[in-house]
Amino acid sequence: MISFIALAATTAHAQSVGAGVRAGIDFASLPNAGEVLDQPVGQSSTETSSITGLVFGGFVTWPIASGWALQPEMQFVAKGVKLTEANGAGTVTARLNYLEFPVLARYQTGFDNHIVYVAVGPTFAVKASTSAQGDGATLKNDIEIDPAIRSFDGGIAFAGGLVLQRVLVEIRYTQGLSDIATDLYAHADSLRNRVIAVSLGVQLK
Repeated sequence: MISFIALAATTAHAQSVGAGVRAGIDFASLPNAGEVLDQPVGQSSTETSSITGLVFGGFVTWPIASGWALQPEMQFVAKGVKLTEANGAGTVTARLNYLEFPVLARYQTGFDNHIVYVAVGPTFAVKASTSAQGDGATLKNDIEIDPAIRSFDGGIAFAGGLVLQRVLVEIRYTQGLSDIATDLYAHADSLRNRVIAVSLGVQLK
């Protein structure tokens, strides 16, 4: 263990700490959302589907060994779900915005004069805002769902990317592990966010 720590410290000193910014679009879903959101909406839904949102933020890469780095991040992520209401009553689009703090272990290697990398690690998110809009004759335009959603969301992220000089392209899947629904509305199944994100970024250093 002591030898590993010494090697990591030496490697980190030899390599520079990096940083970058990234932005893109995400495709978010929330299975079983109807169990909870149907209650503030006031009527039943029949299915859930994904919605599209934005993701953007910054990251730091801290080398710890040859090819390996610790990558803490801070990013804004738009999550949520679309509910299809029963009897053709319309749809409800729920948006859940988070400040998210992934802490990833990243491994990179050279490939055809470029850099490819994979990363995995836990994510910790804090709810920034919520909103829900109904689209149908019997639905409210604005529906209050904030009391139904917990302030914290924890999960795990899997990412892969390609770096061309300083420009990077990344695809990432984040699976929620915590139930984001509060106990205010009874529900048999947990509500866990799922997000697939595609982003472009720039390594600043």
